Amino acid sequence: MNATVKNEKTATAITSKKFAFTYDHVNKKIVGTDINFQKAGIPGSALEAELNIRITAYPAYGFTVIPTEKKPAKQTYKGLTRDLMREYIKTRQDKAIDDLLAQLDNMIKEKKAFPTIKSWFLDEFKDFSVSKAQREIQQFRLNTTKANVRKVKAKAKSNITEFTPSIQTAEMPVAVNQ
Repeated sequence: MNATVKNEKTATAITSKKFAFTYDHVNKKIVGTDINFQKAGIPGSALEAELNIRITAYPAYGFTVIPTEKKPAKQTYKGLTRDLMREYIKTRQDKAIDDLLAQLDNMIKEKKAFPTIKSWFLDEFKDFSVSKAQREIQQFRLNTTKANVRKVKAKAKSNITEFTPSIQTAEMPVAVNQ
């Protein structure tokens, strides 16, 4: 195999960065990550040129592929807004609601960046989930509405007075339909 470099840009890419492939002279192997071997399969790429140079230098060497570790999916908070934070804080009964709302309002008044506010909020509520929060807010509103309706009904019931018609006397005219 002849290691030819297609252009100067590729040649400088090989020399200006750390090498993607290394030698393991003890085991007579060329070592690289699975991603680098995949990229070396692209014709004209810098990694193809580097791998060709390494193979040309030691044609009897085999290959060792190092698998890349997969990172776990990052939890995102799509839909998390200042209003959602405020509503979620109101649903809490285990925290000092007024203090947390005051802290949130102060940060908003000071025009702190949203990532700062979000970071503070997630530090306060470690087990936060947007979908779970939306369900809790909805349930809280429903329960609050039901409780308010019960209070209004109870108050209305206590304010009802019995209507007793008065006895007509001779002085009072009687309405007649005509």
